[in-house]
Amino acid sequence: MDDWKDIKIEGVSRIERVALRSQAIVIGRFPGPSVAVNILEEDTGTYRGMTNMAARDIETREPFWIEGRGKTVMETLEQTILLFLESTHGRKLDHEDVDWKDSRRF
Repeated sequence: MDDWKDIKIEGVSRIERVALRSQAIVIGRFPGPSVAVNILEEDTGTYRGMTNMAARDIETREPFWIEGRGKTVMETLEQTILLFLESTHGRKLDHEDVDWKDSRRF
């Protein structure tokens, strides 16, 4: 077996590979200086991006977790960061305005 995409294990529905871990440095917009971004490669060859932080909806206060998608790592990274920034609606976020993923799961 030469490729991780070829691994098949009973009971495992899907394997994804971490293609990129990065930090988007954004000063003064939300708690902390950066948001972490993970880009996963799916076994289909496409990519899925996620952040470790979600802005809470202004009205419902529910976290709005975004997910970028793309055909390349860089396209997915860019889309994921843009979607995250759009989800903040230009607000300066405080700690009560965001939810964080558990660092053990990110």
